[in-house]
Amino acid sequence: MAAAAYRAAENLYCERTGIRANYANRGGVEETFIVTPSGAEWAQDRSTLWNAVEAKERYVNARTAREIRIALPAELAGDERSRLVHEFAQALAERYGVAVDVAIHAPSVHGDQRNHHAHLLMTTRQVSAEGLGAKSEFELSNTQLLAKGLPKTQKQVREVRALWEHKANLALAQAGHEERIDARSYAERGIDLEPTVHLGPGASAIVRKGREAEMAQASQDARSASAELLRIHPEKAIAVVEREKSVFDRRDVARVVHRFVSDPVLFQNILERAIAHESVVALAPEFRDPGSGKVVQQARFATKDMIRIEHKMVETAVTLSERGGFKTAEARVGETLARFEQQRGFALNAEQEEAVRHVTQDRAFAAIVGLAGTGKSTMLEVTRQIYEAEGHRVFGAALAGKAAAEFTKSSGIEARTLASWELRWRNGRELLREGDVFVVDEAGMVSSRQMARIVEIVESAKAKLVLVGDPEQLQPIQAGAAFRAIVEKTGYLELSDIRRQKEDWQRAASVDLSRGRIEQAIGAYQAYGLVAATRTIEEAHAEIVTDWFATRDPSKTAVVLGYRNKDVDAINGAIRDQRIARGEIDAGHQFSSAQRRTKPSDSIEIEETSADQAREISFSRGDRVLLGKGWGELKNGLLGTVTRSLPNEIDVKLDNTGNTVTINAESYRHVSLGYAMTIHKAQGVTADRSFVLASPVDDRHLAYVAMTRHRDEAKLYYATEDFKNQTLVEGLSRSRAKEATTDYHVVIDAFLERRGLESRRSFADRWATYVESTRAWVHEKRERLEAVWQRFESLIGQRQAQAAELATPLFAASTAPSGRAGVDDRIEVPALSKATLATLDQMRQSQEAGVPSRRQAAEQALTDSVFAKEVGAVAAALEKRFGPWQFGLGRHIAGSQGLLEQEYGKAVGAVLARHSETLRTVHYVQELTREQTAEVLAREQRAPAWQAKPLFAAVREFPLTVEQVAREGAANTYRYKTSMDSVREAAFRAVRRPEQLVKEVETYIRAHAYEKTLDQAVEPHVMARGDGIAGLRGSTAMFDFAGKRERAEALQALLVVAAHAAHAARAYQHGLEKARETEQASRSVLAIEIPELSRRALTYIAALEQARGKPKVAEKVMGDIEADKAVKQELDAHHRAMRARFGIDYAQPYAERQMREAVREQERARIPDAVRAGKAMEEAHAEITMANELAMKAKQGVTFG
Repeated sequence: MAAAAYRAAENLYCERTGIRANYANRGGVEETFIVTPSGAEWAQDRSTLWNAVEAKERYVNARTAREIRIALPAELAGDERSRLVHEFAQALAERYGVAVDVAIHAPSVHGDQRNHHAHLLMTTRQVSAEGLGAKSEFELSNTQLLAKGLPKTQKQVREVRALWEHKANLALAQAGHEERIDARSYAERGIDLEPTVHLGPGASAIVRKGREAEMAQASQDARSASAELLRIHPEKAIAVVEREKSVFDRRDVARVVHRFVSDPVLFQNILERAIAHESVVALAPEFRDPGSGKVVQQARFATKDMIRIEHKMVETAVTLSERGGFKTAEARVGETLARFEQQRGFALNAEQEEAVRHVTQDRAFAAIVGLAGTGKSTMLEVTRQIYEAEGHRVFGAALAGKAAAEFTKSSGIEARTLASWELRWRNGRELLREGDVFVVDEAGMVSSRQMARIVEIVESAKAKLVLVGDPEQLQPIQAGAAFRAIVEKTGYLELSDIRRQKEDWQRAASVDLSRGRIEQAIGAYQAYGLVAATRTIEEAHAEIVTDWFATRDPSKTAVVLGYRNKDVDAINGAIRDQRIARGEIDAGHQFSSAQRRTKPSDSIEIEETSADQAREISFSRGDRVLLGKGWGELKNGLLGTVTRSLPNEIDVKLDNTGNTVTINAESYRHVSLGYAMTIHKAQGVTADRSFVLASPVDDRHLAYVAMTRHRDEAKLYYATEDFKNQTLVEGLSRSRAKEATTDYHVVIDAFLERRGLESRRSFADRWATYVESTRAWVHEKRERLEAVWQRFESLIGQRQAQAAELATPLFAASTAPSGRAGVDDRIEVPALSKATLATLDQMRQSQEAGVPSRRQAAEQALTDSVFAKEVGAVAAALEKRFGPWQFGLGRHIAGSQGLLEQEYGKAVGAVLARHSETLRTVHYVQELTREQTAEVLAREQRAPAWQAKPLFAAVREFPLTVEQVAREGAANTYRYKTSMDSVREAAFRAVRRPEQLVKEVETYIRAHAYEKTLDQAVEPHVMARGDGIAGLRGSTAMFDFAGKRERAEALQALLVVAAHAAHAARAYQHGLEKARETEQASRSVLAIEIPELSRRALTYIAALEQARGKPKVAEKVMGDIEADKAVKQELDAHHRAMRARFGIDYAQPYAERQMREAVREQERARIPDAVRAGKAMEEAHAEITMANELAMKAKQGVTFG
C-alpha cells in the first residue's frame, strides 16, 4: 500500500494495518493510471485494489506486488511516452491476467533531464470480475512452471524485456527518430565492453564528487585497453575505418591506430599487420611520379565484405533497371501534366517533363541526378499523381526526419526516415508489395550498407525503386558512395536547369559549383563584389553581422551559414546582442539548453561518443531558434520564431507547419539561436539571401551546398588568417568525395578527377616534361646504345653460325637397323661446333707435354658451360649408339680405317677414322667429368650433413603459469584498482576496520573468479558479513540517537561498498579473461621458431646483395630463386615465421630495433642474420618494380629514332 501511494503521490489508507500513507504533496509525478484485464474494472480504483491485495494474503511476509521500472525514451514527447507506457502495461495485463498500477515520473530538477521513467506495480495474483485469483505465471517457481509446460522465470524476464524493446522502438520509429534501444547485454551483442554500475540516488550523490578526474582516467584506461586489443587483433582498426570509407588507404588506417597507440614501434607493428590482414584486398597500387619518384596517389584497399556488399548492390540495381511491369500510358502523363499546370498556375519546364517521363517509363528502377534548386520535388509531385492514377502505391524515404517531412510537404509523397521503414519491415509491418513505387530523396547521403538493404528489399518485393539526389552535395556519413556507384551502372537523367536562383550568372555559378569548377564560381561572385576578405575571423563575424542588418527585409528570409560550431555560436550571439541594443527585443529569459557534441570514442569497440553540452541561453520574443534533435513534432534542423519567453520555457512558431509549440527545458533542451546555422543543417534549406563564412576545413561539397541555398543573393566571407597556407579557391576546391569498390572495375579519368585524384589526363603536363627529359637522355646515350646493339648482333651472328654448324649431325639417325651387334643406328650423334673442336685440338697438343698439362687443359675447358654441355651430349650419344666405350668404340677406334669400316660399315667407319682423335679426347673429357663428380659426392658424404639450427629458438618454458600472469594482470587493471579504491573509500564510512572488509572483498572475488554470477553473489556477501568482519559504525542501542543515525549512514555506505564490490568483481573477471587471452597469444607467438637459413639459400641472398642498383641482375637472381623450389619454400617459410613472431616489415628502418625489444639479450647478435634475407628480397623487389614501371612508361610515351 505504501509503495503504491509513494509512486502515485496519493494519500492511501491501509485497512489491514490501520496506517495511512500520505504522499499527496510529493512532486515529479506526471501521470498515474491502472490497467486491468477486461471485466475487472473494479481494480482500477487504487485504494480498492491494494486493500484487496493486502487482505488476500495470509502471511505477513507474502509478496503482494512485483515492480517493473522502465526508462522512457527522452526523444519522445509527453503524450507519446504516455501512449507507449499504456500499450506496454496493457500487454502485461493481458499476458499475465494481472492489474498494473502505473506511475510516470519526470526527471529530478538536479539530475539528468533525460531521466523520464515509469514505475509499474503488478499484482502477484490474477485479477478478474470476481476478484483476486491464483498466483500469476510470473510468481510460480521454476518447478511449477516446468510441470505446466511453461517457460522458466528467467526466460519470462527476457520476454518482458524483449516486449519493451519492441514497443519502445516502434514508438521511436513512428515518431520519426533514428535512435533505438537494445534489450540485449553487451556480451549478447558481441561488444567487448564492461557494463556500468547502476547506483541509487543516495549512492550517486556519494560518488559524484571527483567524477571528472575519474572520467579522465577512465578515458586513458579505455585507450590503453584498445591499444592492447589492437596489438592482438589489428584487423579491428580496419573495421573502424570501414565504418566511414568503403575504399581507404594506408593513411586512413594509420589515423585510427594513432588515436589509441602512441608507441612508435607498436604503432608500425599494428599498422603493417592490419594492412596485411586476410580480410583486406588491394584495389589499386601506389602510383609514383616517374620523374621525382614521389608518391602521387596512395595504394587503395577495401575489405572483402564491402566489395561483396557494393557489387551485389549494383548488380541488383542493374537487374531492377532491366525489369518491367511499370508501364504508364502516354495519355495519362499528358493529362496529369495539363491538370498540374491548371491547378498550380505554372507548368513544368521541358527538362522536368523529360524527368517525369524518365521516372514513369516501364522499368523497375529510375535515377534522377538533380542539381541544387532544379525543382526535383515539383517533378516528383507530378510523378506521384501519375502512378497513383495508375493504381500504384507511392512511398517516400529520406535519411533524416526533417528531410522526410520536407519531402512529404513538397511532393505529397508519404515519407518516413529510412530507419523507420527498415524497422517496420523487420517487424513485418507495412511491407512493400508488387507494383509499389519507393522513392528515396537525398539518396547521395545514403551509405552503401543501408542502400544495399533497401535495393534488396525492393527487388524481392517486385516493387520499383526511384533514387533522387546529387552525389556532389554532402557525402554519406558512413561508408560508401552508393548512389553514384549505382547510377554510373544503370544510367540516370540529370536536372541541370536551376530554378532557385533568379540571376543567370548565379545559375551558371551553381552549375560550376556542382561540377567542381570552384575557381570559375568564386570568380563570378568576386566580379559582382560578393566575396569579402578580412584579416581576422572576428572581423569576418562583425562584417557578416553588419551586412545582415543592412540588407534585412521583413518580407525576405535570410540565413547565415558556417562550418564550425564556434563561428555559428559567435555570429548568433552577436546578432542577438545587436537586436537587444537596437531595442528590437528585450533581454529575455534564460533557458537551460543542451547541444549534442560528437567526438571519436576512446574505445576501439565503439564508433563514437555523443554527449549533451549544457549551456545557458537567453531567448526573447522575436528570436530565431533552431531545433537540434528530433522529438515528436519537433524535428532536428527545423527553424522557428519565439512568440513567448519564460524561464526555461518558450513558445515557438515553426516555419514548416506554422504551428506553435511550447518547449520546456525539462522535457526538451536541444534549442539554440537560429540566425546562423552549420552548413550540414542547411541541406534542403532555401532562403532569399545567404551569408556564407568559409573556413580552412571546408571542401567543394560544403561550398556547393552553402552557395546554392539562396534565391536572390549569396555573399561569401573569409579571414585571410585562416588561409595562410592555401588560397581560398584551393581550400574550397578540396574534394572529399567518397569512393566505392565498384570504381575499380574500370579506371576512367573522369572517375579519378571527380574524386580529386590524379589521372592520366590531369597528369599530362608533368608527363610531357618527363617525356622530354627521357628523350634527351636517350639522345645522349644513343652512341652507347648503338654500340651495344652492334655487339648484340655480332653475338647473335656467332650463335647462328654455331647453330648452322651443329645442324648436320656427326652420325644421323636411321630408321633401318644395320644389323650389327651392339650398335643402335636410331640414335643420332650431334656434331661439335668449331669452338669446341678447337678446344679439343688444344687438349691433344697439350698431351705432348704430359698428362698433368692435358688434365689442366681439360679442367680449364670444363669451366665453360657451353663446352661441357656439348662434349657431354656427344659422349652420351656415342655410348647410346655404340655401347659403353670400353666394350665398343674404345676397342676399335685406334685401328685403321679398313678395320673400322669392316666393323661399323663403310660410311660410319670413314667418319670414325676421320674423327678418331677427337672422339678419344671427348671420351677423356667425359671420364674426367665423371671423376670430378664422384669426388664431389664423396666429399659431401664425408662432410657432416647440414642441419638447420634455430636463429631464435621457440620459448616454451616460463617462470609463471598463464593463470598466475592473468591474475596478476587482472589485479593491476585500472578498472579493478579504481573499483577497489571506491570500495576502500566507502568502507571507511561504513565499518570500523575498513582494511579487513577490503581484504575480504578481494579474497572473495579472487576465490570465486570463475563463477558467472560472481557480481550478483558478492553484494549479499558484503551485506551479510560486513558487520561481522569489520564492525559496522554506529549503534542500535535504543536511546543512542546519534549512534543510530551513524548506523543508518553506515548501512547506506555499505550499500555503496556492495555496489562497487560487484563492479570490481566484473572488472576483475573481465581483466582476467583479457589478460589470459593476451598471455596465451604472446606465448603462442614466442613458440614460433625462426630457423637458420641453409648455405644454398644464403648464396642466393648474397647474390641479391651484390646486385643492389642492378635491377636486371637482381631480376635474374629472383628468377633463379623461383626456379629452385627447395630454396623458395625455405625462404617463404622463414618469411612467414618472421612475420608471425615479430610482425615486421623488413623495408622499414625500425625493423631491427623492434626485434631487439622482442628477443633475449643473448639472441640480439643474430638479428642482422634474421632480417638479412627479407631485407635483400624486399629491396630487390622494389628496384625491379621501379625499373619495370620506368620501362613501361618509356615504352608508352617515348619513340626511339
